This record gives sequence, C-alpha cells and structure tokens, in this order.
Amino acid sequence: MSALHQVKQNLLFYSLWTDVKEVPLKEETVLSGIPKNHLLGDDEEEGNQGGVPAPIKPEFVLPIMLGEQLTPSRLSTVFEQLHSPKRLVAGVVNDDGTVVYYIVHNGIAKPKKN
Repeated sequence: MSALHQVKQNLLFYSLWTDVKEVPLKEETVLSGIPKNHLLGDDEEEGNQGGVPAPIKPEFVLPIMLGEQLTPSRLSTVFEQLHSPKRLVAGVVNDDGTVVYYIVHNGIAKPKKN
C-alpha cells in the first residue's frame, strides 16, 4: 500500500479530517484537508476574535515512507509548487503502517509564546 493511500486513510478515519483531496504536483502528490481541531503551533490562529475562535484552515500533507529521503531541495520544490504556504505537514508511514505527523515550516518559525 502506498504512503499516499495510508496517510489519506489515516487522516479520514483516525484523525477525522474532512474534505481530504489529492493534489497532484509535477513529481508527487500531496493531500489537502481540514483537520478536526487546530494543529499544534497555531498560536496566532487559535486566538479568539471577539469571543469567536478562528476557523480551522486547510492544511497540506506530504505523505512519505519512513525510509524515503526528505531533502531540503524536495521540500523547497513542494513549497514552490503549492505557491508557498507558511507550512505543510509531513505524514511519515512506518513499516507497520503507523503514521506520524511533523509540521514543516517554510523558513524559520518564530518561537512559541510562554
């Protein structure tokens, strides 16, 4: 089973994301979807705006297998082809089928506030 299929199934049925779609790029396919809850690191987006929480925005997910190389060049290409989102999520599939997610920023991210 491909990393794309495994990550897509995990997002839909375990993490309960909605509107999950495949987004074909020149050399690979990423996923786009809306998380059930804000992802960690959404400090500026989680703030209440007049008592109303900010809406959850769609995220891009790059599915990869654990043994695959995720080079800066590959990440740069994906960011460019997605028209430079501020971040994307790497969905890493282990040999046993478990999926772990890492947030990858496009550049340097400022530290979280205490």
